[in-house]
Amino acid sequence: MTYRFSIARIGCRRTHICQCCGLLYAFSNARIRMHTYSMTLLSMYSSTFIFSKKQFDDEFHSLDKTIAEIARNIDGYLGEEAWENPVTGLVSNVYYWASLQALEKLIHDPVHRQAKANQAKWLNGYKVVIAQVKDIYGDERLGIISG
Repeated sequence: MTYRFSIARIGCRRTHICQCCGLLYAFSNARIRMHTYSMTLLSMYSSTFIFSKKQFDDEFHSLDKTIAEIARNIDGYLGEEAWENPVTGLVSNVYYWASLQALEKLIHDPVHRQAKANQAKWLNGYKVVIAQVKDIYGDERLGIISG
């Protein structure tokens, strides 16, 4: 995946960790006078949790908040987004990860396992989609990853 962007100063390294999103890039070319770089994203994965809601209670909200905090503190967490479809009522939570190992830390976390074991109390069904991100593009107004 290649992503073009401008930066204020020029680094001498062949790889770069983006200060905005934490993604690891490898330089493929540079036009120094314009400070514009074409970089290749080395790896990124997403995990999308799609579900239909039932009634949420205090236990759900507590677990949901704790799991989000756990995810944000895992080395390799890159960001998250959430969407709700007003027509179908489905909710989608997307987490972005630098590696599958980072994602697996969340999957195997005891609090996450507890929520998964009790999901039928709060959800009318769910599915999880784990994918390798091949490309990200757009402009700087939304950023690479929001979260």
